[in-house]
Amino acid sequence: MFRLLNRVFLIVTGFLAAFIASAFALSVVSIPAQTTSCNQKTTIYLQYSLVHADFAIPIHALSDATRDEVSLLPHPSLGESEFLVFGLGDRDIYINTPVWADLKARFAAKALFLPSDRAIHVEPAFGVFDTWIPLEICDYQVKALEDYIRAGFSRDAQGNVKEIAGLTYTGYDKFFEADGVYTMFNSCNNWANGGLKAAGIKAPIWSPFAQGVIYHAKRHKPPSDPEMSSSLVVTAD
Repeated sequence: MFRLLNRVFLIVTGFLAAFIASAFALSVVSIPAQTTSCNQKTTIYLQYSLVHADFAIPIHALSDATRDEVSLLPHPSLGESEFLVFGLGDRDIYINTPVWADLKARFAAKALFLPSDRAIHVEPAFGVFDTWIPLEICDYQVKALEDYIRAGFSRDAQGNVKEIAGLTYTGYDKFFEADGVYTMFNSCNNWANGGLKAAGIKAPIWSPFAQGVIYHAKRHKPPSDPEMSSSLVVTAD
């Protein structure tokens, strides 16, 4: 029995070491930002913590379809939000962990080692936080990111998003069922990384941890289209 337990321990330890090494290596190597060509850009933001990353998108840059489907209530004193913040995560962790200090080992272990349901969290933001990472992108890139986010919602037979009834942290945020399964290989940060790639923003090849996403997002400097740059100079003159 001791030899068996020792072998299992070595296998698990080796697997985790290989996972962490692969995550580090693939987080360091980036996919370059796409060349952009637009006269006007919109600033979106990456909201992040040590373990999680979300997208903060200006309300005015989102389609009516997204605003109507999410339909967050206005705050009684702050009014309508300036941004909608979208994040994806493990459904059970969202339900049982209103703040990261509440995270229990059993929920973290389940999210890491067992496939589980996913959920999308949408919350309002009434201004820009100093800790947010600004990302200036073209409108068509915002649209690509929005389409990516919308594709993650689970929908009923009529095509409507499926809100998780009764689940809210503040009374002004909402949770929705999400397609797919949550695993250590397909984590919340992989989802955020996929959104960056969809929008043509600099991103790591693969990053199950927030640090890789954050590192490259902070260094996002898209190359400009030379023809567009020339036309901008002529216009300015």
